Amino acid sequence: MRYAPLLLLLLCACVGQAQQPEWRDSGRSLLPSQHYDVVSYALDLTVDPSTQRIDGAVTMTAVRTDLSPVLTLDLAPDFDVASVSVDGSAASFEHAADGRLNVALGDGVSVGDTMRVRVAYGGEPHVAVRAPWDGGFVWAQTEDGEPWIATAVQGEGCDLWWPCLDHPVGEPDSVAIHITVPGDLVVATNGMLRGVDDLGDGRKRYRWHSASPINTYNVALNIAPYVQRDTTFASIAGVDVPVSLYILPERADRADYLLDEMLTHLAWYERTLGPYPWRAEKYAVAHTPHLGMEHQTITAYGSDFSTERDG
Repeated sequence: MRYAPLLLLLLCACVGQAQQPEWRDSGRSLLPSQHYDVVSYALDLTVDPSTQRIDGAVTMTAVRTDLSPVLTLDLAPDFDVASVSVDGSAASFEHAADGRLNVALGDGVSVGDTMRVRVAYGGEPHVAVRAPWDGGFVWAQTEDGEPWIATAVQGEGCDLWWPCLDHPVGEPDSVAIHITVPGDLVVATNGMLRGVDDLGDGRKRYRWHSASPINTYNVALNIAPYVQRDTTFASIAGVDVPVSLYILPERADRADYLLDEMLTHLAWYERTLGPYPWRAEKYAVAHTPHLGMEHQTITAYGSDFSTERDG
């Protein structure tokens, strides 16, 4: 019976997995109503640290490839869906308890047509229990009590916080990520920063855009009163790659040697694996309140950066 404790742990783990709702799993079997080709997503969301809510809209551009009269997206049942439109016209919809958002297409969209499906929604996203392994939103605070927020959904998928096709075939060619936050916070996410809008009410909107195909679980928010440090990396492909570090103010004194380490890592990977793929966008690391996660162009890293470089 010396193996009894181990067997008990394995049994508990299996029971825990069986009890997890199916919608929490990424990559469920596709329905006929999910046979469409995603072109792009546009996220326009407000993140409110005081209420731990997100509100806004996501627009998916896709090509219809199936005769199903319904289009299905994935979205966690934690959220309330206010409205759905297809090509600007209101559409009837059902947001089921299994996390499926079923949208009636009507007669205006034919097979082969490009359609724009906009979902307005809001609510309190699932809070990560132990990110990144049990994913969701991480609502933390800096040493000064400022909001420190991150997302990590490698196992659960994009539908944990935004409506999407939560399946590998749902990878878009591009994604726009517009995030509104209190004005003292900085939003670091995928792709390139196209601008920051001062909304005049104490909030700012950060407008990011990734022009590269991206798996939807890789879309990640990192929000804090970040200090940003920038440099460039001379790629073996013959171009300079923008490199950025987003670090909390209380660790900013370590930024210079951390940037040096990032360049060293990039050089090793390029020698070993070839040119960095997203040279036209950036390589960045964001200081996060969880241990870390690889996200396209914005790696999450949860170290306290307390190790000083020798010499």
